[in-house]
Amino acid sequence: MTTPQSLAVLVRRWYLVLSGILFTAVLCWGAVQVVPPSYDAQGSMVLMPPPAAVGDEGNPYLQLGGMSEALDVLVRQASAPAVRDRVLEDYPSATYTIEPDRSTSGSIVVVQATAETEAESLTVLDRALETLPAVLTRMQDELAVIPVQRIDIMPVVVDDEAALNSKQTLQVLAVAAVAGLAGTFLLTGLADGLLLSRRNRMENTAADPASGAAGPDPAAAPHVPAHAGGRTAAAVTAKRKQTRAGTPGKSPARASARQAPADTVPGEDARAR
Repeated sequence: MTTPQSLAVLVRRWYLVLSGILFTAVLCWGAVQVVPPSYDAQGSMVLMPPPAAVGDEGNPYLQLGGMSEALDVLVRQASAPAVRDRVLEDYPSATYTIEPDRSTSGSIVVVQATAETEAESLTVLDRALETLPAVLTRMQDELAVIPVQRIDIMPVVVDDEAALNSKQTLQVLAVAAVAGLAGTFLLTGLADGLLLSRRNRMENTAADPASGAAGPDPAAAPHVPAHAGGRTAAAVTAKRKQTRAGTPGKSPARASARQAPADTVPGEDARAR
């Protein structure tokens, strides 16, 4: 089907196209409700070496290496289900992740919170960041680490505003729009073909009785002459007489007597009389 033909079908079945567009709009609205835009907030914290390793005049930022094992343990315990349930207790639709920052050589942990609103995202981020010092303190309390040997943790960067993340929403919205419009055009073309076929069948059905109701054409009947019927009747009568004449039990004289009037000319009979 060419482009002009496709446009003609869409114009001819405009009501189906309009219904499909309305359905597509409803489908897009439902997709946005299922996958709404989210807000992301991010913060990071760094593990600081113990005072005994730095010294009184040492620079702790020069001693950030060598604590990757402690960082892995901290991330694992801070991501435990019991800790996550306390953070997300009031925000069941939100989520957050705690991961080490592998892009740097320092012992930095990155926390990212995602929620449906900006306020929820920032609140979940603050709660998740608060769990890190608490978990680190509990870890060292369990080992009875003395104060001068304790690892400390401090914030590096914490977002004050959450960023709108609509990537997934746009992807789902695009899929819904393409599916709705494609289905509209496909069903419109299919419906147009079915309706045209139905109309053609109805027209053919209406034309068939009109052509079959006409009787035989009198002009087509063979012409029979008027005297043909009399000639045929005379031949049948003569045949019957011959049959009676040849029937057993009757004398030839009587048969000749019956046949004589047929051979007698009316004029001669009158002169004989």
